Amino acid sequence: MNRKWGPILGLALLCSNASAQESSDSGFHFSPYIGLDAQFNFVNISDESFLPIGSRLRLGAYFWETIGVEATGAFGLKSSEDVGVEVSLDSAYSVNIRWESPDAEGLSAYLLTGYAWNELNVKNNNSYPGSTTLKGPNVGFGVKELYGDWGLFIEFSRQFSKDDVRIDSLNLGTQYQF
Repeated sequence: MNRKWGPILGLALLCSNASAQESSDSGFHFSPYIGLDAQFNFVNISDESFLPIGSRLRLGAYFWETIGVEATGAFGLKSSEDVGVEVSLDSAYSVNIRWESPDAEGLSAYLLTGYAWNELNVKNNNSYPGSTTLKGPNVGFGVKELYGDWGLFIEFSRQFSKDDVRIDSLNLGTQYQF
């Protein structure tokens, strides 16, 4: 098994074995969730732009009503080609702290801060330069609308930015809260 999936699977086991608990005097509120989303990646390399598409699984838990931790794992579904260069998302992982506003009539906004690992495969006619891993701090924000235990969300995140390379993503998905 690929070692990169270990932390995500560990969090999934934690979420599946834990029951939601709440203690009013400490503010602690354990509430796990799982989500699946379509990920539209905007990859800018120098002056060229690419749009590889992927799918992402998110596993997380709120430890206080509006603060949680989440881990994500994504893989590419469709590469993007321009000017003789093909860019695909092999995999992307992130670990984030989730800062969420209180629900207002089922709607909430959130901010994600964390660290991301992105593995891109960049090929020209000679298969150069190949696979490369780009990692660093990431930040994102989104809006979620709740329908009982289910939620729909839209999210924008900056996955990587350094020198002439930037990876942004627009995510549309659903989330189930246990």
